[in-house]
Amino acid sequence: TPTIVRQSTLSQLLAEADQHFAERRYAKAEKIYAELASRETPASMKIQLCYYAAVSAYLVGHFFEAQTFAERGLMIDEKSAMLRGMAVLSHLQHKRSRDAKRLSLKTLLPQVRLSLKEGRFHDCLRSIDQYLESSTKDKGESPPALDPLLMHAKGRALLGLERYGEAYQALSLASEGLNYPHIHLDLAVTASAMHQSQRALKHYQKLRDLTRPQEGQASSHLFRQAERAIEAL
Repeated sequence: TPTIVRQSTLSQLLAEADQHFAERRYAKAEKIYAELASRETPASMKIQLCYYAAVSAYLVGHFFEAQTFAERGLMIDEKSAMLRGMAVLSHLQHKRSRDAKRLSLKTLLPQVRLSLKEGRFHDCLRSIDQYLESSTKDKGESPPALDPLLMHAKGRALLGLERYGEAYQALSLASEGLNYPHIHLDLAVTASAMHQSQRALKHYQKLRDLTRPQEGQASSHLFRQAERAIEAL
């Protein structure tokens, strides 16, 4: 606990961190090295602590943190080859991990769409939540929860499970990045299920505007659906 940490001496904590590192308990070592690096210590020791914290973080896949620790040390000694090498390596690995997440999202979307099509709403929601949970562990990346396609899928799954309040929230987030008819149809259906007729009317009107046929064209099913709903409301 913080109280114990404050009462411990620098040498004791350093020995404890070194022991964790030697026994490959890198996460525990990272935590202690990071705490020591934040203390007021001589510059030479702070550089070493930043480096040890960076290495420990790197070994447990905390690439953004590793880069941060290395760059903190470089602020003291910008010529340090070991810190500069760790900063560059951590940056590259962090970029690769972000690229891997983008690829995994491309793989995830077809899976959740299939789950929705087959009515497996719990499976769809579980897959999305697991992806979001794993992605947010990377503190150097913007939260992926606002990906509009993913949030639309989440909203539809929640709608299928009749969790209307959560569904409307997810669909509203999706609509901030997407402006196509089915978003507004799902929002209208969700609002109707919550007995919020004014909200439903607003989204049906938006759906009608987006699907309004041009002169000489036949009206689409979505346009006719919006027209009927507006008349009923």
